[in-house]
Amino acid sequence: MPTNVSNLPDLICQILQDHAFMMVYQPILSLKDHCVVGYEALCRPKLNQPELCKDVETFVQAIEQLGLYQQFDLAVAKAVFNDIQNCAELNHQQHFVHINLCAESLNSQSFCDQLELLLTQYHFADGKIRFEITERSAITDESKDKNLLRLALTGCQFVIDDFITGYSNFGALINPFMSAVKVDQSVTQQLTQNSIADKFMKSLIALLIAIDKNLIIEGVENSAQLEFLRNNQCDFVQGYYLAKPMVKELLPFANNAALLMLDEKHKVPQNSV
Repeated sequence: MPTNVSNLPDLICQILQDHAFMMVYQPILSLKDHCVVGYEALCRPKLNQPELCKDVETFVQAIEQLGLYQQFDLAVAKAVFNDIQNCAELNHQQHFVHINLCAESLNSQSFCDQLELLLTQYHFADGKIRFEITERSAITDESKDKNLLRLALTGCQFVIDDFITGYSNFGALINPFMSAVKVDQSVTQQLTQNSIADKFMKSLIALLIAIDKNLIIEGVENSAQLEFLRNNQCDFVQGYYLAKPMVKELLPFANNAALLMLDEKHKVPQNSV
């Protein structure tokens, strides 16, 4: 097949049909309890023609533009559910697993029927599966709320992803189906460098504690950011400084390395960051 952009829809359809992708997992750590508490599942396509789709973001954007997000979300959910069953680290009773879900998928009755069936077939413990809602449209409409309720009754939970960017807003915090908030890495990158960002983060942490919602800070990339979050009572963190996404077979080793990075004795000196 000639390699041109017009072939991208066919390539993506083939990837979904053949399940030609792999899942990698990035640990989420608790600063309070000093342990790994969960993982974010991330999809990595296996591309025979990488020149058509040079990065994961392009791949995901193409899926949404082609209207294939429902097929993609279901394929990813099935792959993650199977990985949980076959990996002790993912299946650990105290570890949750985050799966990204396009908000538009929640508009579809058929999609939610299939996802609900999958969740009931696997019999995961309540709170094991947590869907990160990646917004391209608002999540606060009636059809989505009805489907969120249906899925929540299976024991899964929902997380507001990319908070402070896109369509995410403070109104989403009062949605009763949202149990946690994940702050976008663009905010994390400004910590200790921007006094307004520092004040904002302190206020956000206090607000979420007051309304009983968990806060996850992603994109932690240096010791200064980590120490700021630790000193301001942030509970959950995720980022390359602690652990990169990796195949499930490497998670036991990644967890040990990530826990070392939480230890004061293993902090990176500021002049080397």
